[in-house]
Amino acid sequence: MDLVEHAGYIDDGDRHPWEIARLEVVKGLIARHVRLTSRAQVLDVGCGDGFVATALARQFPGINVYGVDTSLTESLILAYRARYAGVDVKLSRTLDEAAADLSAPAALILLTDVLEHIDADEAFLRGLRASGVVSHNTRVLATVPAYQSLFSSHDRFLRHYRRYSKRTLVDTLARAGWSILESGYFFLTLLPIRWAQLVHERLFGAPSSRGLMTRAHGGPVRSFLAQTLLADARCAIALQRLGIPVPGLSVYAICRPSP
Repeated sequence: MDLVEHAGYIDDGDRHPWEIARLEVVKGLIARHVRLTSRAQVLDVGCGDGFVATALARQFPGINVYGVDTSLTESLILAYRARYAGVDVKLSRTLDEAAADLSAPAALILLTDVLEHIDADEAFLRGLRASGVVSHNTRVLATVPAYQSLFSSHDRFLRHYRRYSKRTLVDTLARAGWSILESGYFFLTLLPIRWAQLVHERLFGAPSSRGLMTRAHGGPVRSFLAQTLLADARCAIALQRLGIPVPGLSVYAICRPSP
């Protein structure tokens, strides 16, 4: 979750269906492309409140997970450490701080909905490619919001610079020195919802509230929506592997350093 979504609010673990579904998508992509053995180094850049990082630490005992987010404060780090007590995730504010703690290059670097927050995204990716946390065995998993035509007040609220197509994400990664292993879209069913929201915004103005935390759902409803989104994503990714193009509200790419 973007920290701006809750402006420092420490939630009670009640996650949005989109977050739950995206986490499972991320896990599935990792399972196909990365072997996380004991003591593997995992770096979650733009970790937000640590939801994804802690989920991976729980699923793969023995790996070392490092979360980095420039929006973290000392008080938030202390609060998240208390919330995730017993889970081995180290939080820091900068990549340099995290890199100093890594005992080896990262096996996996997560950039889940991060690149859209970075003005010079290609330069950032070049710097990451040249950093000491990357080896030829490192894999990067990036997810970003799809289609610049859907850019709205929600993106401005979240401080996004842009949205991506699959082509623009792949081209940006390639120019920065990364070789694409797999890419595609997911969350097809959210496209008409976002389009309708955009039309409403253009006709009647931006809504007063745009954060995930303002759209919480009860347990059974949340679970149903999360499972629906996950089925959507898995179906879309499977079709794309068969060569059938499918759009979606999110774009993903798995890559490795170019030779």
